[in-house]
Amino acid sequence: MKRSILKTTLIQAIFLFGLSVHPLFAAVYTSAQSGDFSLGSTWVGGAAPAPYDDIIIASGHTVTLDVAPIVYNITIQNGATLDNATYPLTIGNSSVGNPIYNNNGIHNGTGHLIAFDFFKTELRGNGITNCTIIIRSYGLLLLNDCQLTINGNIQHASPGNNGMNGKILIETQLGASLTINGDIITNPVYGGVGIENGANIIVNGNVSLPGSSSAGSGGIITNFAGGTFNISGNLSLGPFSSCCQNYGNMVIGGNLTGGNDTYFFQEVNAVVKFGGSVFPDGDGFLFAVNSPVMGSSEPNTIEYNGTSAQIIKLPADMAYSNLVINNSSNEGVSIDADITVNGDLSLINGLLTIADKNLNLSDTTIILGIPSSVSMIIATGTGEVRKTFTTTGSFVYPVGDNYGTVEYTPVTVNFTSGTFTAGYVGVNLVNEPYPGAIGSYLNRYWNINSSGITDFACDTQFDYVSADVTGIENNLYCYRVSPTSNQYNQTNSSTHQLSASNISSFGTYTGKQSDNSSWPLGYTVTGSGAYCEGEEGVEVGLSGSEASVVYTLFKDGVAQSPTIAGTGQAISFGNQLFGTYTVDGTNNNGTTQMSGNAVIIENVYVTPSVTIFTESGEVCEGTEVIYIAAANYGGDDPVYQWFVNGVESEENNITLTYIPANNDLISLLLTSGESCTTQNPVESNTITAIVNPVPDVIWPAFEPDTLCINWEPVLLTGGLPEGGFYSGPCVTDNYFNPFEAGIGTFWLIYTFIDSNGCLSNDSLNVFVDVCTASNIQKSSEIQVYPMPADDYINIILKNEKFIQKCELINAAGRVIGLGSIDYNHAGRATIQLNNILPGYYILKVYTNESCFYVKIVKQ
Repeated sequence: MKRSILKTTLIQAIFLFGLSVHPLFAAVYTSAQSGDFSLGSTWVGGAAPAPYDDIIIASGHTVTLDVAPIVYNITIQNGATLDNATYPLTIGNSSVGNPIYNNNGIHNGTGHLIAFDFFKTELRGNGITNCTIIIRSYGLLLLNDCQLTINGNIQHASPGNNGMNGKILIETQLGASLTINGDIITNPVYGGVGIENGANIIVNGNVSLPGSSSAGSGGIITNFAGGTFNISGNLSLGPFSSCCQNYGNMVIGGNLTGGNDTYFFQEVNAVVKFGGSVFPDGDGFLFAVNSPVMGSSEPNTIEYNGTSAQIIKLPADMAYSNLVINNSSNEGVSIDADITVNGDLSLINGLLTIADKNLNLSDTTIILGIPSSVSMIIATGTGEVRKTFTTTGSFVYPVGDNYGTVEYTPVTVNFTSGTFTAGYVGVNLVNEPYPGAIGSYLNRYWNINSSGITDFACDTQFDYVSADVTGIENNLYCYRVSPTSNQYNQTNSSTHQLSASNISSFGTYTGKQSDNSSWPLGYTVTGSGAYCEGEEGVEVGLSGSEASVVYTLFKDGVAQSPTIAGTGQAISFGNQLFGTYTVDGTNNNGTTQMSGNAVIIENVYVTPSVTIFTESGEVCEGTEVIYIAAANYGGDDPVYQWFVNGVESEENNITLTYIPANNDLISLLLTSGESCTTQNPVESNTITAIVNPVPDVIWPAFEPDTLCINWEPVLLTGGLPEGGFYSGPCVTDNYFNPFEAGIGTFWLIYTFIDSNGCLSNDSLNVFVDVCTASNIQKSSEIQVYPMPADDYINIILKNEKFIQKCELINAAGRVIGLGSIDYNHAGRATIQLNNILPGYYILKVYTNESCFYVKIVKQ
């Protein structure tokens, strides 16, 4: 029992001692003003931070280290500066958890920032850190709101290894971004460390991850899908089991180097751009997943985009997925081993030289970019550009030379038939005359080699440049000069192209003059055209002939019979059915393929038809309507003849636009442009126009027709039929505002819309006046008194006119009810005003002959 009590007491004592040195909860110190770190006056509360406390540098303050402090959480607010000067700033604490370095301001100093030894140091903020960050045991975690720029290195302490083998140097959360204007440097004595990036890391410098010198302890970079990891300088890996595994996007602007057990491999849809050499000393494996080599995952993309000469690295599995050439140097890129491209080959910029190696392209490979003299394949060695063919089809070999002047001279191979068994066609070229050439010839020849393709028919085309021509260009013919001599088509001097049609074997091709003037001359095949099914076809002929030459007609590469002997004039092979026709001329000296071909098309009979329609439906009188024709088998140049009530319209258009009357009949006659029709022209359906009349609308009068400028808005009435609406200047919701309108005459509109949606309108004018006593009581024929009035007014008309009715109109323009009116006798009346509120009014007096307006004042 005593032993237990002693043990408990000892533990409590140790615990209390620990609290006195390392408090469980660090204090937070916020700067009160600019000043030195150790001065109490620099901090709120008048005391400087103790070891392991949190510090906050407030906005507008600059705190400068004059000691080498140890703190835990660091916050630099926007507009604040923390200056290390020459002192190191160490993150440390005995607490469990990750310290946070939150910089939204500026962190200066030649003194380093030393990361926490026991857990990852978390980075956040968008500030600038102008000092190097030292890692001794645990690395950095970029939180999702980290947008920091570090103008310094991230590197291991040297010396100071606290054990990092298998730990992560830099790790990111989604959305984080870190720009390092410096290097990432790790030390082999720390063991194999890693970088895991799923966000955005930019290193304007070099990255060195040598790992450990022990096998199996290499450095590892994992760039996840969605991650971007750009390195402007070199990436050094190795030497034992170091690797870079790319799932996202990477740029390595310098060299990628490694050791004897170093790997760089791509995952599906990954993209990497190499600006320098890739494992130049054979010190690593490209695309290898592990040993034994398993190759890359497809599709992925590798781009060589250097500014000096580059060598395309031979992948461990001998094959690229998508390969991009984008090198801006004069030398471009080259291969030093046979390489296969299983995906697309993009020639964006620069020359790809294959020398004595073969560049193998799969049957699905497409050449992307715009091949030209600045982006092409230099194939002037013994190596070939080999394209796999598994069926008929065409491919352009983007080849040329770089002897003094860069010249782009591509070859097109188009198989129209054949048997393909793991077959390919290889192409290279030589920028000099074929041996023995005399007279007119090309300073260039192309070698075409094939394997695994038999019983084929093929058309070829060879592009050359005018500088290749010696002699007269128009004298050149396309020749196969090896293994046998065969003359093909005469050159097209306007496009600088040679061509050979329906060849059944390959060899060496060039352009030169005819070997023997007694060979058959070249004439032009005539007769392209079309005919209708069931007809006799189209005549095929030759523009000229020689009496000593026999001419053979070929249909789709197959010789036809009988042959025809030349006559010295144009000859005809008669009418031929659909197909592509060429002609060979043969004499004792050889065979010449005639220029051009005849393409004959057979058209089937069709039955044209046409339907007309309109989207308008029923319309109102005076509405313009568009009628539209929809034709079947109208051909390239149809003729549309519209009719209205049987009378031709002058329009020849797919649409007819006009204003119809009710019960108009609209139709169309279509003359098809097709050459083979069972009926032509054809009639359309007929549309009967339904046109509804517009309603009769009148607005005969509005009382009063003179309004006072100081009246409130007046409700407009009187339009017929009822149920319409009023519009015009200063009219809102059928109310006219005299005050807003001002003095003058105003035309107002009454509009009525009937049940068919058809509308019409009428208009009249109203006059707005100042309405003073002088201009209202204009006539001397009426007298109203007393004025101002109290309980009644008397009206006297001269000339004993008969008073029919009296109305009193208030300032709003509304007629109000009057008290009793005593029409005493002709020309006289008394109106009671007991129930009338005080104010200004207009008295309107109707007589048997006219109407009088009088302004009155009720007091």
